[in-house]
Amino acid sequence: MNNNPDEAYNALFRSYEAANREVTKLKKRVIELESQIAELQADSSRRIKELQLQYGRLKLDFSDQKKLLAQAEIAVITYAIKARSDQQTMTVAQIVGQYLKANNLDGLFNEDLECACLLADLAPCGEMGMECRAGMRVACPSSCNEHEWHVAEKEQ
Repeated sequence: MNNNPDEAYNALFRSYEAANREVTKLKKRVIELESQIAELQADSSRRIKELQLQYGRLKLDFSDQKKLLAQAEIAVITYAIKARSDQQTMTVAQIVGQYLKANNLDGLFNEDLECACLLADLAPCGEMGMECRAGMRVACPSSCNEHEWHVAEKEQ
């Protein structure tokens, strides 16, 4: 151990100065970190506000989409109701015409009355009978000199 008080004082003073420099460095670092924390908090606040705005817009968009979907559902239901009401008021000729089209048939014929008609001019006689049957347009047999075509049973 050194018994010289001046040397001990100087050594102690140097230690104090070194410690003081370290404390000053640490204080600067604390100030830097506090500044960074403040920036991060400000950025976080801005980001939170941005996200809240986006969320609000999404809620509005979702609400608008729900409204559009509801309107579309109403339109579909209205169309279905109208279609049903239209179907309920169809004439027999319209119903038969739809059947012929759906089954790729050309018209009606009644062998007993030697009568036939095509879909384009369905029942020109005005008397679609209970005996009329659906069929296909075919060429007249060579024995027929009256018509250009006949309607006959659909070939299987």
